[in-house]
Amino acid sequence: MDHAARVGELDGEADIGERAEQALAGMPGFVWLREDLLQRGAGEPLHHEVRPAFVVDRQLVHRHDRRMLEAALDAGLAHEPHDRMLGDLTDALDRDLAADLGIAGGEDLAHAALAEQLAERVALVRRGKLEVGEPTRGLACSRIERFVEARVLPRTGAHAASYSGLLRSRMFGRVRRLARRGVDTAAMVIERVRASHAHPPRRSRLERFGAIVQLTVPRALVFVDRAMARRTIALAGEPALWDGPEPALGDHVLSAPLEAHLQLTNRCAAGCTGCYTGASPDGAPNEWGLVEWTRALDALADAGVFHVALGGGESAVLPWLGELADHARRRGIIPNLTTSGLDGLDRLLAIADRFGQINVSLDGLGATYAAVRGFDGFARADAAIRQLRANKREVGINVVVTRHNFAELDAIFAYAADRRLSEVELLRFKPSGRGARAYDAQRCTDAQHRAFLPTILASARRHAIRVKVDCSYTPMLAHHAPDRALLAELAVYGCTGGDFLVGAKPGGQLTACSFAAPPPALDGERPRVTSLATYWTTDGAFGAFRDWRAAQEPCASCSYHALCRGGCKVVSAHVTGELSAPDPECPRVIDHAPQRVRLPILHL
Repeated sequence: MDHAARVGELDGEADIGERAEQALAGMPGFVWLREDLLQRGAGEPLHHEVRPAFVVDRQLVHRHDRRMLEAALDAGLAHEPHDRMLGDLTDALDRDLAADLGIAGGEDLAHAALAEQLAERVALVRRGKLEVGEPTRGLACSRIERFVEARVLPRTGAHAASYSGLLRSRMFGRVRRLARRGVDTAAMVIERVRASHAHPPRRSRLERFGAIVQLTVPRALVFVDRAMARRTIALAGEPALWDGPEPALGDHVLSAPLEAHLQLTNRCAAGCTGCYTGASPDGAPNEWGLVEWTRALDALADAGVFHVALGGGESAVLPWLGELADHARRRGIIPNLTTSGLDGLDRLLAIADRFGQINVSLDGLGATYAAVRGFDGFARADAAIRQLRANKREVGINVVVTRHNFAELDAIFAYAADRRLSEVELLRFKPSGRGARAYDAQRCTDAQHRAFLPTILASARRHAIRVKVDCSYTPMLAHHAPDRALLAELAVYGCTGGDFLVGAKPGGQLTACSFAAPPPALDGERPRVTSLATYWTTDGAFGAFRDWRAAQEPCASCSYHALCRGGCKVVSAHVTGELSAPDPECPRVIDHAPQRVRLPILHL
């Protein structure tokens, strides 16, 4: 077989189960992964914001999607078992850090040569003898080239004389990208561990079903049952919360949200046509300042919240943003940030290291950015991304997917890979704020929604970039009939507003999610985020967001309803006038709708 044919075979869609069985045979630490892959097809694995982990050889190991094995399944690129790589890293690193880098090896590094390089590099950094930078990347790439020359050439039948051509081939380009990702992943891990040592985040929280455990590396919230909670959390006796039978996850509302989305200000001069808050240069009346938001963080920390997503408007213009992020860290909350990159960049660069993840809103490239947002701001957003990435590794982009940029998604993934960003987060267009007026012109078509999952999976694999999708896309994922148990294990849920997450407006008004209006007043006053603990347990709190079980058809009979929860309620309210109505953009709902039949008019 010639080299071109070999590359085509490696890039093809072979049977995932058969290849996994061959690649993972004899790896006792990965029995669970082999069994899992044998049960699912090539298009099923998914990313999501809340992803569980599982016990493997007495270690918590993050469960990831198919891409973690993609390189290992290519026989021309990988020959060493991942359990050996994990063992090598354990010698140099803490146990939980080793687990993450072992997974980074499976996802990003492709073979043992890079695993050895990574272990050496991390060990040197931990001893303070090596700084992260270009020399390290160069070392990684040089090792890749030697590996290709020693192992790939003989297996592909190529000769030394054609080595320069091979380096320019798609295979080597892919390996080089994976090597670069591996180095970036290791650097992010080190930065994250250092930050967690300086300000330890909340480690766990008890729930009726057991507990939620937060891992720093990999960054994940892990839902564990009571038996596992007893083994992983130091408990002084049996918690009162565990009285009675153990329920399943989802049977009850959580004891507090996992994350709070805080709109710190409505000030923003950009004037985007689809702005979900209707932001303006003057902001909103009665906006809170540092004192009030500090109290809000205290209330969230007391409730047991793990993360806050800070945004606006444009929160980078706030002079006290860094102080607020510091306070969140001190209270054990990880602060993440979304910015347009169009204003306040100099101030943000100085405090970028105080945040967990920073994502820049980028809804298209070049002219497409202007088509979606209503003005030409791509060059400024791109410049902000470059500068933030030069100062911090955990920088990604948020992309609101519209009918205008859907065809450009693959190019956006390529852009993210080229800028060495940590993730692409895809958001569905919501009819909120000025977005309500732009909804009909911007929302994706039904055909685009049905093509969403295969499109993003192909782009994520092609460009070796992590992708996250917001909860409102769950109906579009369920349309492809993935294994329901797998979705549950990966914690892929639909609308979890008022349960897994909450939002807050610039004046502190509590909401079920970032896009929802504040809930009706109880006892004559709308709840504030500072009174979360009291409102959380109030009868009727968050209204239809928590009453998703009382579903209409076709949701009531849908096998995915307990996960999807009826789709996006903000879209439902805008289109149908009812928060509790089935998501009108869900493919199943569209297919269930009665078809209008035009009868001919007979003239007698």
